[in-house]
Amino acid sequence: MEYQYKTKPFGHQARIFEETREMPSYGILWEQGCGKTKPIIDSIAYLFMSKQIDAALTVAPGGVERNWITDELPAHMPDAVMKKTMLFAWQSKRASTKWHVAAFDKLVKFDGLAFFCISYDAFMTKKGKKAVWRFLRRRRVFMTLDESDDIKTPKAKRTRSVVASGAYPVYKRILTGTPADKPFDIYAQLRFLDEGIWRRRGLANFQSFKQHYAEWFTADDCKLLHGYDPKYDELLRYKNIDELAGILASVSDRLLKTDVLDLPDKLYTKRWFDMTPKQQSYYD
Repeated sequence: MEYQYKTKPFGHQARIFEETREMPSYGILWEQGCGKTKPIIDSIAYLFMSKQIDAALTVAPGGVERNWITDELPAHMPDAVMKKTMLFAWQSKRASTKWHVAAFDKLVKFDGLAFFCISYDAFMTKKGKKAVWRFLRRRRVFMTLDESDDIKTPKAKRTRSVVASGAYPVYKRILTGTPADKPFDIYAQLRFLDEGIWRRRGLANFQSFKQHYAEWFTADDCKLLHGYDPKYDELLRYKNIDELAGILASVSDRLLKTDVLDLPDKLYTKRWFDMTPKQQSYYD
């Protein structure tokens, strides 16, 4: 199927779209300002037009999820697909209202492309989590984690819930310009993309991952050598980093602005938020 862009892509955007649009899972780890969102929207449109999906779910930091609906989708989604799309942004404060409940029910049953955006915080509310699971079970979903470093802490409840949700989508993507401050940060992000990615390499859990990619002075070592228990293990150094970098490179694409010659000087991102009554009073 020949795909018609709504907006002309930069060279790196066209490349990643053509190379990855039908991959079940992938990570776009481009520095902020490189335009990560466009190839995702083009991939969603392409897969919908080729009848491989009928829904999209984007999870993003608070305020960013609305930007997809107000700015990114109108800018990049082909008009022919946009006409068949229902957009819905979850609003936790209004989740119990009749119109919100009815609108979400309509989204789940919508005969077309159902596009659902929710923040990480809203995902973790009781109603938000229930809505996400219902959506994932009822539709053929392309799921995106925007700024996926939000789930870099493996033991956090948020991380466990989001990673578990990755069992249901037909297609999965992670987007972030800062994938890892330290090597351990990629563990959960890649587990979302592929639940078995570490287990197939003999790393059954996060503890075994840490042992494989770092050397430690353990609490037991300290008790043996110094006679006291510090209650934690001390990181001495990382190891097998080339191996880890190779795994990351096999499932993602990393790009810096300095690598891209045809970018404009700046690409801006809007952040939406709800003001407190006091803040609102200054504008009324």
